[in-house]
Amino acid sequence: MILANEGFRNIDPSHPLGGKDGLKDMILTNGGKKWVGAVYFPRGQKTFKEIKDKFIHDLEGVCANGAGGIAFVTNQEIRLSERKVLTEINKNIDVNIYYLDIIIMRNEVLVIYYWTYIIYRILAHKLI
Repeated sequence: MILANEGFRNIDPSHPLGGKDGLKDMILTNGGKKWVGAVYFPRGQKTFKEIKDKFIHDLEGVCANGAGGIAFVTNQEIRLSERKVLTEINKNIDVNIYYLDIIIMRNEVLVIYYWTYIIYRILAHKLI
């Protein structure tokens, strides 16, 4: 997984198949600090407003879970200027954004397939 390759440790997913997760998809540590992991893998490219709204919602999980940072992993294309906007929403929170291009560049395509499979399982579960 890309986060483990980036040095994150103690990765503890909340509810990968769905359910109330307390404003976090996972809790992890980096440099001895507690972080919240947030994953956003919708189908198709979303507008920056949709990405930003999801990010802001996920950012609430940092304080709610007593963390100091957020690792936001997404299959979306996010421009440099857009990443700057996201990282400056709350300058007191450390932010790492792993967007489509960086995931592919780091040969982490399997992450995309994994979360696509998880989302497929969630959708299949809700349709039953």
